[in-house]
Amino acid sequence: MDLKTILIIGHAIGAVLGVGGATMSDLMFFKSVKNLKISKTEMKFMELGSLQVWAGIALTIISAIGFFIWFPELLKTSRILAKSSIFLIILANGIFLNLWVTPFLKKHIDVNLAESESFRKAQTILVTSGAVSIISWYYVFILGTWRTIPYSYGPVIITYFAILIPGIIVANMVGRYKLRALSKKQSPNGEG
Repeated sequence: MDLKTILIIGHAIGAVLGVGGATMSDLMFFKSVKNLKISKTEMKFMELGSLQVWAGIALTIISAIGFFIWFPELLKTSRILAKSSIFLIILANGIFLNLWVTPFLKKHIDVNLAESESFRKAQTILVTSGAVSIISWYYVFILGTWRTIPYSYGPVIITYFAILIPGIIVANMVGRYKLRALSKKQSPNGEG
C-alpha cells in the first residue's frame, strides 16, 4: 500500500468518525432534552460522541498535513479548498462546544430544563452549535466523496451557507417549539 492510499484511508476514517460522533452527540442531546433532563449517563454518551469527533478531527488534520507535505498539488482544487474552509468552521465550533457547551450541560445534569432560566436563555446557542456541527460534517463528508465537483470555490461555499443558515433557523424553530410543547406536557395544568 502506498503513502497516498494510507493518507486517503486515514482521511476517510477521520471523516467517518467526525460524522458519526456529531450525529451521535446531536441525537443524544435531543433524546436527553425530550424528557427535559440530562442524566449523568446521557452526558457520558454525549462526551463519548465528542471524543469520537475529536478523534476524527485529529485523523483529518494528520492526514491533511501528510497530503500537504507529500502531495501539495492535490490541495489546489476548489473542492479541497472548500473542504478546508468548512473544516476550520468545524474546528472552531468544536472548540466552542468543548469549552462552553459541554461545561454548561454538565451544570444542568438532573435539572428540569423547562424550569431552568439559563437553559432557556442558552437554547439558541446550544441548538445553533449543534446545527453547525452536523450540517458542516455532512457537507464536508459529501464534498470528500464527490470527486468531480464541476463548481469553483465560490459556489461550493455559497451552497454551504445556503444550507447552513436555513438549517440553523429551522433547528431553532423546531427546538423552541419542542421545548415549549414538552414544558406544557409536563406541567400539571398543561399551561407550561
